[in-house]
Amino acid sequence: MARNHFRLYEANGRSEVKSDFMLQKSGSKWKITIESRGGRLGTPEERNPEYRSGLNLVIKRLTNEKATITDAYLDTSRVKTQPKAARRAPLDFPIPLTELTNLQELVRDLIRFQGNNGTRRITIEFSISDNILLHDLREALIHGKKIMNSQMNKTKENKKSKRTKKPIKHVDGNNILYHYLQKSLRAHDEELFQKLTSRLIIDLGIWFPPLIYRQLPIALPFVIRDASCRIRKEGDQDQWSSPNQDGFLRDDNTLIKNLIKSFSIDSQKINQYDKHRLGKGFIAAHVWREMNNGQLASRNASTNSFWPNLIWLPRNVAKLTDIDGSFAQRFVQALSLKIYRDLMIHPDLAPFVEESWSLLPVEHGISNHLLPDLNELNYFEVPIDFIEKKLNQIATVSKGLKRISQNLELESKILHTRYTEGLPKVKQKTALNLSNHLTKYANAVYSTINSDAPTTKSQ
Repeated sequence: MARNHFRLYEANGRSEVKSDFMLQKSGSKWKITIESRGGRLGTPEERNPEYRSGLNLVIKRLTNEKATITDAYLDTSRVKTQPKAARRAPLDFPIPLTELTNLQELVRDLIRFQGNNGTRRITIEFSISDNILLHDLREALIHGKKIMNSQMNKTKENKKSKRTKKPIKHVDGNNILYHYLQKSLRAHDEELFQKLTSRLIIDLGIWFPPLIYRQLPIALPFVIRDASCRIRKEGDQDQWSSPNQDGFLRDDNTLIKNLIKSFSIDSQKINQYDKHRLGKGFIAAHVWREMNNGQLASRNASTNSFWPNLIWLPRNVAKLTDIDGSFAQRFVQALSLKIYRDLMIHPDLAPFVEESWSLLPVEHGISNHLLPDLNELNYFEVPIDFIEKKLNQIATVSKGLKRISQNLELESKILHTRYTEGLPKVKQKTALNLSNHLTKYANAVYSTINSDAPTTKSQ
């Protein structure tokens, strides 16, 4: 196996990007590894300080060579012994780079999947023309100059007499609808793409019922999404459901997906939905991926399980909403605002609701005439005891945090074993603040359910 370590240069040919790479080729398989960043910036110990710039540049230059990414995974010494599946980026492989409309989104995904430290050692496997030599690709990546066609043609001529069997390509039926809509139809007919996409979202999306939202606007106010909780380190255990330093339970979206397990669907148009429960192939999608401050909405407990920020969609349709600034993403945001934003909210709950809304962007650029009548949409049918069960969970967490704030031992399990074991590590003042917040929220929900007091319009 041939190996080479190198650094990239900007287009001017003079500015070196301080990020180390290793390119490998074994037969027809290619790998490129970006070394981790480390050391204090500005000191002799600093290592690869321009990690992100280097990753961004190498993706662009692989795109120039029409590469297809076939895998990407953490490759640090701590996790190398773990199966690839446990350290793989949650992306839709293979990824033909020339078909992507937003390379920056791919770069962000390759950084985010690493967890809080987005500058770890990762390896990207890719395929490229069989006629490219290691030295030629290395030079192309370093200097950003596309490999000359003459070199490729010469190689082809040398191999012309050899009859080689072309690899058989397969199409994945689980993803073909997404690729057709996003990469084929959109390129040829934007207007038809928008009409079809909006119709799919209207007819196949399922929302939480507005009436119940007014009583329980945030389902799990003690839960945040933290994908790193599922990354296994050598000798460590899975960290799902453990608390972070602020006392919030770390989830990988499992708890969000399971919120509606006992719900049936109320659909006026889709017979296959009406009175059925969701099975496989559906995604709990966050309507707003990012908040006003640019941070992920799923990382904030006020927006992670805020019902207006959640829609359930078939996988191929949900993927369309993941693209920042896309028509599909803006369309579900416009729908959510129309469903929930102007509902009357009980005065006790209004501060919590307004806090959540204040974090989310409201500009979407979707014309009102594209939005349907709200009676056309699908909603979940919520069991009568759902709110009570959620309030019991909130109370359990709040009481556990209260005991931690008083330096008392926990008397029983607090929802999950890892959460129970990790709570004593939360600082007492931090635990008290979260406990008080949860208690105040639960009391506001109770007030809304039991009171006939006038509600206020959400602003």
